[in-house]
Amino acid sequence: MSKELNIVFLIFNPIMSAFFAAGFYLLWRTQKKSRFIAVLVFSYLMRALCFLILYVSLKYSDMVLRQISNAMILITTALLVVAYAQRSHQAPRFKLLAFIFTVTMAGLQYFMSMDSGLQERGVVINLGLFAIFLVFLGHIRKAGDENPVAQFLGIQVVIAGAMTLARPLIILGSAFFEMDYPDFYWIFTSVSDAIVSVALAVGIFAVMASDVMEKIKAEALTDSLSGLLNRRGFEKRADAVLFGETSDRPAAMVMCDLDHFKKINDSFGHLAGDRVIRAFSDKLKENAPPRTLIGRLGGEEFAVFLMANNSLSARKYAQDVQASFNAISAGLVNGEMHPTASFGIAYANEGDGLFHLLDRSDRALYQAKKQGRNCICEAEADSGQAGVPALPELRPA
Repeated sequence: MSKELNIVFLIFNPIMSAFFAAGFYLLWRTQKKSRFIAVLVFSYLMRALCFLILYVSLKYSDMVLRQISNAMILITTALLVVAYAQRSHQAPRFKLLAFIFTVTMAGLQYFMSMDSGLQERGVVINLGLFAIFLVFLGHIRKAGDENPVAQFLGIQVVIAGAMTLARPLIILGSAFFEMDYPDFYWIFTSVSDAIVSVALAVGIFAVMASDVMEKIKAEALTDSLSGLLNRRGFEKRADAVLFGETSDRPAAMVMCDLDHFKKINDSFGHLAGDRVIRAFSDKLKENAPPRTLIGRLGGEEFAVFLMANNSLSARKYAQDVQASFNAISAGLVNGEMHPTASFGIAYANEGDGLFHLLDRSDRALYQAKKQGRNCICEAEADSGQAGVPALPELRPA
């Protein structure tokens, strides 16, 4: 009965692996830029082939095929690690994985030369797989993903490693108690391989589904032309961090508006207008300190939320953006017009709501427009009126 059950699982494993390979392939067809999915397809295809070779090697007692199947199971497990590393934008630890593979294969080859080396080979291959799962856990930990789905995958890897480590313990225990272990060991190996394969595939599918949902949510909050947050995304995130953002250097809102933008669209076309928006957006991002929120509120209007205690003052940030944009703007519309931008700054007071802060910075922006455009004005904290214009040398010639 144990032999029949073992054969069932040896046949079940390649069928199941081929099924998961097909699933990953269908996903890859829709997301060909995600190369890690192609790695997963190859991994599960190789896993299916590995079990077929293992079945033949057991049936005909072919040690060469057995060694090939051992190599393939190590490689297919390592490919899962590589795929996850690529998915989380990490450099896969190829050298460490190659070292584990080499040492494991050398140990297997050594014990294959011994008539009584079956138990030793079982210990070596499973310790090699366990080491690969440790590398997998290292990548998951390094990713630092607090998403519950990613943490679920981490749990799956821990379970897979534990089941892999249990196999050499069974072998060592049977040797210590002088038990005849092969039937039980092969059944446990076949069943645990099936569980590990399913658990990891489900965990990876869940992570990929979570990635897709996060991408959809991000796209819903992002302006496609500028790559910045749209109004909804900006207000949602800025409102979340504004509460309690008061300190010696308070949070600040910088409202920006491209001057005479309608004239640019009317005179040079919307493609030229889009080019100006993208160029200005790039300057907002390039000059921004870490953790800065930048949004395109609509049309030619932008908002920048500088967090509290930022080392870069709001005025200095606006001056840097103004100078860098002025330096490149002359060439944006065939040199016939020099696009500029105006800036209004408001600093957060204790108890300020987001819309109050936006309103005060917008009033400062209006004052900058009145003072001739291409200006930087600050709202006075108490009165809400605008203050000082930009430095004269930053004004257009």
